[in-house]
Amino acid sequence: MVLRYKLLNADPNEKFRVSVDGLTVHISSQSSEQYQTFEHPMLGDAEHVVDIALLSDFQERRPGFKSRARVLLQSAVFEGTQLGGGVECRTCPKGYISNANRSGCERCPPGKTANAAQTTCDLCPPGHIK
Repeated sequence: MVLRYKLLNADPNEKFRVSVDGLTVHISSQSSEQYQTFEHPMLGDAEHVVDIALLSDFQERRPGFKSRARVLLQSAVFEGTQLGGGVECRTCPKGYISNANRSGCERCPPGKTANAAQTTCDLCPPGHIK
């Protein structure tokens, strides 16, 4: 996932946050007239929840505070998705094979490991476990 954004007019207590599957992966409080780029690797074919939020006055809770902060999201690119091609081809992590439509990686089941080409899950040799 690659995001290009600007955070404008942010108060020191305001943050731009990106979370993936409930885990905060990026937080910024720097206002800028220039677009910023944030990259986060994601495994392709699994479902993920991406939450993009502007947290305003979350520490001081000042009565009557009105935020002037804005986030301008120029682009959000999700590489390797089924509906859009990736920018580059990548190998799957060790123990994974590419799925049938090559849009993501699948973990080999217990007792099997990926072959050298990472195209099939083969039985572990005798005396070995996975």
